[in-house]
Amino acid sequence: MPETSAPALALETAACLWEAVLDLRDNPVGNPDTMELALHIRASFEAAGTATMRMIVIGWTDAVDAAWTKIADDYLMSFDWDFVPGWIVRHIDWSEPGHPAIKPDRAIPANL
Repeated sequence: MPETSAPALALETAACLWEAVLDLRDNPVGNPDTMELALHIRASFEAAGTATMRMIVIGWTDAVDAAWTKIADDYLMSFDWDFVPGWIVRHIDWSEPGHPAIKPDRAIPANL
């Protein structure tokens, strides 16, 4: 039976965040917005390195979990492949290479 403790759920969120960042970086869909996002993410990896990026992404776990808690009962799609990537797209500012961060106006977790 899978672990469902708070630490295990936080680890799962961190893993989902990491997977989503890698997917957004490596598999942009053919529209200009996702291509531009992929370039920004790649620039952050180049500037900060993979280990630093991993720690930055892990730092978003509490914000994602808080946002998910607000909408989980009404959200019809998946947490890992829909909610998390969408949250990253809407809530992370990639404009400073090597220093992606939750947008200041989004620091308090918001609904989708």
